[in-house]
Amino acid sequence: MIQPEEALRLIFSRIATRPRLRLPLKESAGRYTAVDINAPYDHPFFRQSAMDGYAIRFDDIKSGKKFKCVGESSAGTVHLAEINTGECLRIFTGAPLPDSADTVVMQEQIKREGEDIELLQLPEKKGQHVRQQGEQIKKGSLAYRQGKRLNPAAMGYLASIGVEFVDVHSKPDVSIIATGSEFLEEGESLQKGKIYESNTIMLQAALEREGIRAQAARVRDDEALLNQRVKLEAAATDLLLLSGGVSVGDYDFTRGALEQAGFEIVFHKVSQKPGKPLLFAVRKDCVAFGLPGNPRSVLNSYYLYVLPTLQKMLGAAEPGLLRSTLPLAEKVKKRGDRTWYLSGKIKEGRAAVLEGQSSHMLRSYSEASIIIKIPQDKREMQPGEEVEVYFIPQ
Repeated sequence: MIQPEEALRLIFSRIATRPRLRLPLKESAGRYTAVDINAPYDHPFFRQSAMDGYAIRFDDIKSGKKFKCVGESSAGTVHLAEINTGECLRIFTGAPLPDSADTVVMQEQIKREGEDIELLQLPEKKGQHVRQQGEQIKKGSLAYRQGKRLNPAAMGYLASIGVEFVDVHSKPDVSIIATGSEFLEEGESLQKGKIYESNTIMLQAALEREGIRAQAARVRDDEALLNQRVKLEAAATDLLLLSGGVSVGDYDFTRGALEQAGFEIVFHKVSQKPGKPLLFAVRKDCVAFGLPGNPRSVLNSYYLYVLPTLQKMLGAAEPGLLRSTLPLAEKVKKRGDRTWYLSGKIKEGRAAVLEGQSSHMLRSYSEASIIIKIPQDKREMQPGEEVEVYFIPQ
């Protein structure tokens, strides 16, 4: 049985980044950049006004506070009138400045009569209320680093500086197999001994957030049927997730099915709670996870191992959940020497453990915003002690 950190190291050592492709920016939301992106232009593209007001020459205020308005510049104006000494131009936010102007006076700070204006308040410096060309970024400068996720802000930023296409990585095909004879068939009434299957819909929803639409199937506890299904899915997919059948019971056939399909078992069992039976296997054309059957164990394993795997495949520079440290809100006592992962919330700046942490319980996970890590060597932690926390995608 290996430690969580070693499990993740072994996973990363055995997976490769997906092939690169070029896509329109508008079709790339949620992906990770495959190369550094440099600015194609200066931004702003030209000097422009940051306010509605009047464009003047700063040095002209030495001669007086009165100016004559000789034209106008609004957003989208291409052909601009130039100004001479003692003249000004009516200008609006985002509109270009003529080469002959260098400062903008806000309209609230002038008095206008006909074409004549008088400054009621003098600008403090040359260039006031002017967005300079290249102020945000210069042409050729690094605009966005390789391996960063294209979130909404990044998409808007890159579009604003003239980026139309981006290099990203192709998405892997993902399949899910839920094993077990205890699941109710669709439309079947609840009866003693049967349960509703939830792992496939949960994993599909989690993968959907990463832009992956996974196929899902259920297979009852039948060794021959599972062997057949695993071979079929592995031949058509890049990442295979199996839930259940991964422990050491008489009906746990997942490991054998993967070996029958030509997979090498990289590790089986991790010193953690929940999710001890976790299995990771590889073959040339596919990687596979044998996830526990209990829903909390499945989701915990997804966030800590499957999601980082997927992100690394997609080219993330820093795969995995965002982490930080927080003081504990209350005392935690741990049995055994495994690393514990507890679902929690941040309350008044502290990591608070939610009620209901058993491996079959999902209610507290559905309300959680963080995963709290209690280290292997800690049997008891006191309020105020610092713990590592992982932020759950919402």
